[in-house]
Amino acid sequence: MPGTQMQLNIVHASAGTGSIDVLQNLKTVGTFNYLNALNIPANYVSVDSGFNNYRLQLGTVQLANLLFSNTKGRYSFFLFDTATTDKLKYFFVEDNLDTTGLGKQSKIRLLHLSPDVDSLEVLTNRPANILQDSVVIAAKPYAGKLTQANLLSSGAFQSFYADTTVTIKIRSIANAGITRQYQLQFSKGAVYSLVMKGYLGKTNADSLSLSIIKHN
Repeated sequence: MPGTQMQLNIVHASAGTGSIDVLQNLKTVGTFNYLNALNIPANYVSVDSGFNNYRLQLGTVQLANLLFSNTKGRYSFFLFDTATTDKLKYFFVEDNLDTTGLGKQSKIRLLHLSPDVDSLEVLTNRPANILQDSVVIAAKPYAGKLTQANLLSSGAFQSFYADTTVTIKIRSIANAGITRQYQLQFSKGAVYSLVMKGYLGKTNADSLSLSIIKHN
C-alpha cells in the first residue's frame, strides 16, 4: 500500500552465509549480514504496508520470492536455515512493543532458529535464590517445523526480570543438557527477542549461539 508505511526489522540468522539482499516490489530494502553479536539493537526500516512482494537474494542467486500482507505497524522478518533456494526458511511476526502496566519488568520472547536442535527451553536462576533454576520458556520447537499459524503466535512476548543480573541457560529437550549459558541483565521497560541460531553440532563461527535483539 504505497504511502502507508510499516516498520520492518530484518534478522539474518542463516549460519555460514554471506550478506542477503531483501527487496520489496523489486525495490531494495537493504543488505543484511548474519546476526553474530550477543547484544544488538533492532534496526527497523520503513517499507510499504499492505499486500507486497518480497525477494531474497544471495549475490545474483534468488533464494525466495514471496507475498506478504500486513497492516501498518512493526514486524520482524526472520531468515534462517541454509541459504539455498530449497532450504532457506523465513517468517514474519508482529512486534507488539506495548509496555503498559509492565512496571519494573522487561519483556522477552525466544526464537528457536537452530536447524539441528529439535526443541529448546530457557531456564534462569531466581534473583531471590540463585541456586534455584526455573523454566522461563518451555519446550520451544525449532521454527522450521512449525505451521504458519504457530509461527505467527511465536511472536508473543512475556514478562521477565529487569535491572538485575540473571543467568540464562539454554537446555536441549532431547538430552536434557545445558547447551549454552549466559549472564545477562535486561532493562526495565525494554522488549527483547532471544534468537538461538547456528548449529549445536559445529564448533566454529556457525556454532549454536544466542543473540539478543533490543526492540525499544
